[in-house]
Amino acid sequence: MKKFRIKIGDKDFIAEIERIGKEKFKVIINDREMLVEISELSTSFAEDKIEKYHVKKDDRDEDKVVKAMLPGTVVKILLKEGDKVNAGQPILILEAMKMENEIVSPKSGILKEIKVKEGQKVETNDILAIVE
Repeated sequence: MKKFRIKIGDKDFIAEIERIGKEKFKVIINDREMLVEISELSTSFAEDKIEKYHVKKDDRDEDKVVKAMLPGTVVKILLKEGDKVNAGQPILILEAMKMENEIVSPKSGILKEIKVKEGQKVETNDILAIVE
């Protein structure tokens, strides 16, 4: 199962998504499991989406930034600066909306910098860590 950052309305979440069929997926958000069917409407629809979400060359460094998806409190830091990390590996625990959420590395590499401390309150999109 892969983890993704998704936005529903104006709220950001970590979702676990697993393909279970050609167009069917199991999606888990905040321990709530849903079965989702996704089908392509047309080639132009798909191309529009690709164009809209395409990462520009100038924005490539964003993939190393770990941001808070929700406002909350850093409960526990699981790694230290200089540690090797794998994509999807938990870096810290953020308590948000009365739930503990694992904040994971967006890619494999070295945890270059941790920008927060345990007990610190953060807002949506605050930078929590840098992975290179």
